[in-house]
Amino acid sequence: MRLGRYPRFAALVAVAGVVALALVAQTAGAQSTARCDAGQLTGKVRLSSGAAGTGAVSIAIRNVSSETCTLRGFPRLRLRNGSGPLPTLVRHGGLAILEQPVTTVTLAPGKRASLLVAFSMVPTGGETTCPRATTLVIFLRDGHGKLSVPFVASPCNHGRLQESPFLSGLRPV
Repeated sequence: MRLGRYPRFAALVAVAGVVALALVAQTAGAQSTARCDAGQLTGKVRLSSGAAGTGAVSIAIRNVSSETCTLRGFPRLRLRNGSGPLPTLVRHGGLAILEQPVTTVTLAPGKRASLLVAFSMVPTGGETTCPRATTLVIFLRDGHGKLSVPFVASPCNHGRLQESPFLSGLRPV
């Protein structure tokens, strides 16, 4: 069959081809890297500092899997010690270093992201001492699990933590 003899059929085949290519391109563009699952990550306090009764830590979160994944936004946080969960109140931002824009952080295998966390070390209100935490639990969004990080600190004000969103690379505090 020669398409030149059937111009309408040739035009229909051409249109169908263009539509098919557009759908393939749209599908390829719509595919994105999956959110990181807790099993793909490890966490460690890498940097810490403190002044005027405020402590701050930079937590390095490393992708230990062979797959690229993404982190975005603010995770839920929970303080713990050997006795179990401790009171924890979390605020997004609140200090200049924590006021960062929310972006999608893409973690290739072996790469790191950061989470900055600050807290008061001065008892407030009726507090005379502040409970000592040994672990910070980082709950990933959308049911992607939790990551437990060794975290030795005594946040006061009922365990009030201020956090940044996930940031690309290792960030100093």
